[in-house]
Amino acid sequence: NALATDWAARVVTNGGAAPSGATVTAISDFCNALDAASLTSQFLALNVFAPDSLIACLTPLIHNFGNDPWSTAATALPFVAGDLNVSGLVGDGISKVLDSGVLGTNFLSSANCGLTIYNAISAGSNDLRNLGFTDYTGSNEIYFSTDTTGNYAMQMPSSASTTISGASPGSGYYSLNRVSTTDLRLYYAQSFSPHAQLGSTSAALAATAFGAYSIYVYATYLWNTGLWYGTSQSRLSFVAMHNGFSAAQSASLYAAVQALRVALGGGFV
Repeated sequence: NALATDWAARVVTNGGAAPSGATVTAISDFCNALDAASLTSQFLALNVFAPDSLIACLTPLIHNFGNDPWSTAATALPFVAGDLNVSGLVGDGISKVLDSGVLGTNFLSSANCGLTIYNAISAGSNDLRNLGFTDYTGSNEIYFSTDTTGNYAMQMPSSASTTISGASPGSGYYSLNRVSTTDLRLYYAQSFSPHAQLGSTSAALAATAFGAYSIYVYATYLWNTGLWYGTSQSRLSFVAMHNGFSAAQSASLYAAVQALRVALGGGFV
């Protein structure tokens, strides 16, 4: 698949060793699955957190928008090789934050947007406390967050009170999608939990435009003074920003991601 070979070439351009043939084959099969489901064109950016090297991990497979590779956010500590294993990249819960370079304004609109992550392995006491992204504007946040009591709150954007709450199921595939100003849904899946919607559909009006701020990975809140707050200790093995997906599209993406991570040898539950 051309996307897979392009990705492998960019890993080398970015200063990394050439990914293994097995990794390129697994990613190529994944790309073919996206093509078959007509999903490829829907992504703004997509990162499979390849385990070959830190450079491979930080080089997005799809980068229609954003940085290549994803970089350490300003004032944050850089990720190091020891943070990566076959199951993905782990945060430190304090100050390791990635700047994807994807902007809130890159989405088609606040009524057509989506974020998907795979939280492969929980790690540390705050593993599910703050899991997600923000385009910090003070009002236009798009994020996954779970508190210490195990509840999740998903908002897109927060100024419109578009919150989905409920008992957190823990590690797995999460896909948050807005397909209209009155339809925000969260999907979840893992090996022992079939793909299904979590919580209720949020019908709150959300027409506020996103600001031109980067989307950060491993952060759910960013003070405008540049200080980081609430970063995640989770180990992520997949991150994507995309147009809003239907339940069927999200299920197809989950099947493709699960097959990819199995082929890579880890990064799934």
